[in-house]
Amino acid sequence: MQTIKYATGRNYGMPQILAITIESETTDDYGFTDVVATFSDVSRNIAGRVALVTDTKGLGQAVLQAYDAGQYQTI
Repeated sequence: MQTIKYATGRNYGMPQILAITIESETTDDYGFTDVVATFSDVSRNIAGRVALVTDTKGLGQAVLQAYDAGQYQTI
């Protein structure tokens, strides 16, 4: 599994850095990638799982958008 760190530029008493681990990814014939990933946010003590359609270059921003919208399963 691949883990990345994504700095959001926000501060909640400490810098918000999401630790994102890709659990699975599948790319279809059209170049869309279905990703299931977990994330943890130590600055806010929140962890979750998201399912997205994105590319791995934009994964951090896509996870943050799902997180902000409440589109994640708490773990």
